Amino acid sequence: MTIAFLDHHLDNWHAKVFLSLLRERGHEVVAYESDPVEGDWCAANDVARVASPDGALETADAVMVLAPDNIDAHLDLAFSVLAAGKPVWIDKQLPPTVDDSLRIVRMAEYHGTPLTCASSLSHAAELEDALASMDGPVEEGVFSGYGDWGRYGVHTVAMALRAIDSKVAKVESWSTSHVKQVALTFEDGRKAALRVVAGKNASQAFPWQFALRRGEEYTHGTVSQFDEFYKRQCDAVLAAFESRETMRHDEMIDTVTILENVGAVTY
Repeated sequence: MTIAFLDHHLDNWHAKVFLSLLRERGHEVVAYESDPVEGDWCAANDVARVASPDGALETADAVMVLAPDNIDAHLDLAFSVLAAGKPVWIDKQLPPTVDDSLRIVRMAEYHGTPLTCASSLSHAAELEDALASMDGPVEEGVFSGYGDWGRYGVHTVAMALRAIDSKVAKVESWSTSHVKQVALTFEDGRKAALRVVAGKNASQAFPWQFALRRGEEYTHGTVSQFDEFYKRQCDAVLAAFESRETMRHDEMIDTVTILENVGAVTY
C-alpha cells in the first residue's frame, strides 16, 4: 500500500515515527507539505515528494493528515483530499472548532470517504489491555494527564472516549489557567472525570493514568509504553485503510466539543 503524508511541515516527531512504522510493515510513503521548514525532510528520509495534494492522490491508496502541532491546518489539508474517496486518517483530532470539524465530517459523508481520527493515547497498551481484561463494560472512569489543554488535552479525552463508547450528552468543567477538570455524562448515563494539568514538571506529577470502575472494583494503570501506543495506532490505521472502515463521526465531534468548550472556560 502507498500512503500519502499531508503535513504543515514534515520535520516533526509523528512523521518520523509513522514513516518508520509503515516501512517496517512494508508500505510506501509519498509526502506533501504546505509550509516546508529549512532543510529537505523528504530527501533526508528518501521519501518521494509531491507538489500538491492532488499529486499525492495520483499514487496513494490512502492518506494520513499529520500536522500534529498545527491542528488549524487540518481543515485545508483534509479538504484537499476528501473528495477522492480514498481512506483518510487525521492525526490527534479534527480542526479545533466544532463548525470546521462538522464541515470535514459532512464532506466525508457526501463523498463516501472512510474517515478516522484519533490520538495515539486511545491505543495505549495499558488501556487496551485493561479494557480487554474487564468482565463487561466500564461503568465509570477517572482519567488524568498533563500539558497545555489546547495541544495535549486531546490525549486524556481520547482515553475517556475509548473506555466509554457512548455519545457525550453533557460537558461540565472547572478550570484555572493550569488545571482543567472535566465531568462528562454520556447518553447511556455513564460518567467520566478528567483532569489535565499544565506546568514545567506536570508530566511527572500528573502522568497519563486511568481508573475504570465496574461494580466496586477499579482496573487502573499508568501509561508508560510510549513506543507501543504508536505501534498500535499505526496497526489500527492500516486496518481501517484496508477495510475502508469509518470511525463513529459523533466520537470525533465529541472530542472537539469537549476541547473547545472547556478551553474557553477559566475561573
